[in-house]
Amino acid sequence: MDVPGDLPVSFSGADEKLNCEDLTSLSQLTEETITRVLDNRFGQGEIYTYIGSILIAVNPYKPTGIYNREMREKYVS
Repeated sequence: MDVPGDLPVSFSGADEKLNCEDLTSLSQLTEETITRVLDNRFGQGEIYTYIGSILIAVNPYKPTGIYNREMREKYVS
């Protein structure tokens, strides 16, 4: 899928892969595919993406509302 102004990356018709939560599910893991997926997910408000056990976090530079009291309390011992 080529999008004007974006990286020329082809996903062989699998548009759902543009929003995959774990990049290890991609058949081709290159700098271009990683960048393309992260850019797409960021555009959808998804700032966290995994590559196996590694978590990639993209700074949204704005409040997201995901760190509310209820969420914090889920992780307090």
